[in-house]
Amino acid sequence: MVSGMKWKLCPLEQGENYISQVLHVTELPEMAVQLSSGFSWETILASLIAGCIPAFISYQAIKNTSKNINMTIDSQNKNLVETINSQENIAAKSMKVEVLSKNRQSWINELRDNSAKYLSLVIKVALIRSGISINSYKHDELLEQFELIKSNSAHPESEQYICAEKGLDGFLKAIERDQVQIRINQSELSLVVYKIRLLLNPSEEISQKIIYNMMSTVKELGAVTLKNEKEGVNYISKIEMVSEDFTALIQLCLKDEWERVKKIA
Repeated sequence: MVSGMKWKLCPLEQGENYISQVLHVTELPEMAVQLSSGFSWETILASLIAGCIPAFISYQAIKNTSKNINMTIDSQNKNLVETINSQENIAAKSMKVEVLSKNRQSWINELRDNSAKYLSLVIKVALIRSGISINSYKHDELLEQFELIKSNSAHPESEQYICAEKGLDGFLKAIERDQVQIRINQSELSLVVYKIRLLLNPSEEISQKIIYNMMSTVKELGAVTLKNEKEGVNYISKIEMVSEDFTALIQLCLKDEWERVKKIA
């Protein structure tokens, strides 16, 4: 409210005095602000909703993206684990195959080497056994002659007596020498025979044939009576024929085993 004031239009009339040259304001005027009739809580709520919807959509998009990323990571981890396991299985299988192949190859080599040694010893023992048998027979014949010479009162210093005595002594020394060799070689042969038997599978037909061949040969080597070199040659030929059968059986056995090795690899 404004008091003590008198408003005059300018210019003032001449001679008129100012009632007051000071404007006194004793109270601020009241001002009323009225909102537009279009403003309401519905408008605010609509604005809030309009703002929340994009935020929600963005949140869902981020959530879905994160979920997809996690699923991708899980899938990659699973694939990685499967790949590692697969590689480990392959490596383990390869190692197993390598070990089996190496073991079977060693078995093949060992059987082949022992078979070769067996064949060599068989022929060697057959030759020594043949020599012993022939020399024993000749010794017995010469011994009969020597006894006949002595019975005829031949002088010990006579040529006939000395030759017969030297002949007997030579046969005995040869037999004794061969007896030592036969024991050594027969022992080695027995060892090789048992090695081969242990390498074979007695339930397989081919192994049974090999074992039978060896046992028959060993028996043949232990019982021989020969009178001369001709019989000795025939005897050796017979042993060689049996050895050829053994060789064929061993080759068949080795071939079968080699086929197994190739299937493993």
